[in-house]
Amino acid sequence: MLDPWLFALHKEILDNGYSIEKPLLAINSSEYHENVPGFDSMETIKYLFENCNGEEDRNLLFKETGHLF
Repeated sequence: MLDPWLFALHKEILDNGYSIEKPLLAINSSEYHENVPGFDSMETIKYLFENCNGEEDRNLLFKETGHLF
């Protein structure tokens, strides 16, 4: 996933223990994930990774970058 915007699934991820059973790779730019009232994008991504079952999951954050980098 490149800068995943999980707003559409954040309640399912946080409330129901949504998980992915395949290797998961997320590449995030630090300036893309702004806080929206009632939705914390990075919290949702972190929770998703904590509950994944893949053995090779990676969640990368590139500091001082924006979405178009």
